[in-house]
Amino acid sequence: MGAHFSTLDLGGLLFRFYYPVDAMYRKNNNPLLEQVITEGRKRFFDQAIERSDIRSVIRNLRKNHIIWYAPDQDFGLHQSVMAPFFGVPAATITATSRMVNLNKSPILMLAQHRLANGQYELELFPVIEDFPTGDDIQDATRINAELEKAIRKDPEQYMWVHRRFKSHPKGKNYLYKQ
Repeated sequence: MGAHFSTLDLGGLLFRFYYPVDAMYRKNNNPLLEQVITEGRKRFFDQAIERSDIRSVIRNLRKNHIIWYAPDQDFGLHQSVMAPFFGVPAATITATSRMVNLNKSPILMLAQHRLANGQYELELFPVIEDFPTGDDIQDATRINAELEKAIRKDPEQYMWVHRRFKSHPKGKNYLYKQ
């Protein structure tokens, strides 16, 4: 599991030096950028899996592949539950629990940070124990807490531009309108 840091693809690339990794991603709306980015990812990852290609995710998880996955974006209330993210209710996808349930694979947080001296640090957090619990809100809260641990180290390197709080029970972008 990862987060959308400014050094986004670097974490998987560095981890790839030690273990084979597949990566999930969102297809870019610009076809040219999509081709360039996907070709670049294919150079470093065993497979670049578009997030809607759930069959490939399931197939690879059942083969015990490592899949880098970032559950820290707001995909709307339809596929999410509201769970605290830095103390603010945020639409948090429940797919993480479902993916772990497919083969009881361990899940851990992978974070990468750019250091002041120009080097990069790859940080692996301990395996998330007793997950999933079967309670979507409790699980989403746990995932957000794990993401927060990594983000707190270097919050300025997190991609806040993704508008993590755009879905809200009081209307889309409610928190951004204030």
